[in-house]
Amino acid sequence: MSLAVLVTVSLVDDLVRAAASGAGYVLGPGRLPVVAGTVLMYLVLYLALWRTTWAVLASIPLLISVLASRDDVTGILAGALMVLLAPMTTRWLFTGLTWALYLGWLVAASAVHGARWPELFWPVLLMFFVAATIGTGVRGFQMGRAADRRQLMELREENLRIREDERAALARELHDVVAHELSVMSLQITSRSRSDDPDELHRVLDNVKRSAHSALYELRLLVGLLREGGDGGADIGHLNEDTSVVGVVEQLRRQLGELGFVATCRVPGEIDRLPATLTRTLIRILQEASTNIVKYAPRASAWEATVRLGPDEVVLTVISQLGPRTPSSDLRRGPTGWGLRGIAERVDLLGGDFSAGPSGGQWVVRATIPLSADELT
Repeated sequence: MSLAVLVTVSLVDDLVRAAASGAGYVLGPGRLPVVAGTVLMYLVLYLALWRTTWAVLASIPLLISVLASRDDVTGILAGALMVLLAPMTTRWLFTGLTWALYLGWLVAASAVHGARWPELFWPVLLMFFVAATIGTGVRGFQMGRAADRRQLMELREENLRIREDERAALARELHDVVAHELSVMSLQITSRSRSDDPDELHRVLDNVKRSAHSALYELRLLVGLLREGGDGGADIGHLNEDTSVVGVVEQLRRQLGELGFVATCRVPGEIDRLPATLTRTLIRILQEASTNIVKYAPRASAWEATVRLGPDEVVLTVISQLGPRTPSSDLRRGPTGWGLRGIAERVDLLGGDFSAGPSGGQWVVRATIPLSADELT
């Protein structure tokens, strides 16, 4: 805007001088090339305010006019401005062509205009060099700011992605911590609500107590991660410190047996030597599958869990009988599908495949996880 004001003030001043001198002086002998050069100079200056590329192209007839009229000042001023603006507003190729154009004009003017140019050449060349240096510096500053803005946007997007991942991880952990234990507690209480046997009621209360303590323990760990000032280095994936698949399977088999289900488990002992990330995921899948049989399968139905450890992958398959109601196999559905959705997200993060749904009158949950999955976490 300030450049536009300066150009306009200069134009008004020249028009006032021309009006004061009269048409005879302005259009007198030998003045036409000077007038044409002045008009072209203002055209170039105003084009430079809009688009430097067009201004440089328009300066070609201006430089020719200056060579013809010997009005060197017009060419020098226009040249300094174009050499300054070219690196700031055009590509490097066009910038180089602009600099070459004005350097060529400078050499031509020194050769054509003779006597005084040996004294002007080096000062004008220095002026052009300073203008080019300033323009290049401004361009570098602009490119740096643009790179900083891009980096800031990328950091914001990364921050949003991390926050989404954290929310999803917290949602998975909260569901896994609460759903299994509360489902077991609810069915234990419901199934024995009419019992008059004190021993049986004490056994139920002991089971409920263990489930409640387990859920409360993991909830405290989760709340500790959420509280301000908590351990910033804690890992949500490490909430469950029990990484023994064999131990958890035995616990689930006992719990399901007490609830009246027939649980069969085939788990190789060496499964517990896998990385903790894999074993925790297997444990969560087993817990979710056992929660679903408690919620949906008929009493006394079978629950079969099989873990097969191959050379490159581990495959977990859980089969249970379908009941009158079945869990949703749509992994995008909530809230009833959040457990399976969370398990699918866990397996996907490890580069594995997960499926859950009815098959031949049974509900089949299958997860295949590569043994290299721990390298992804």
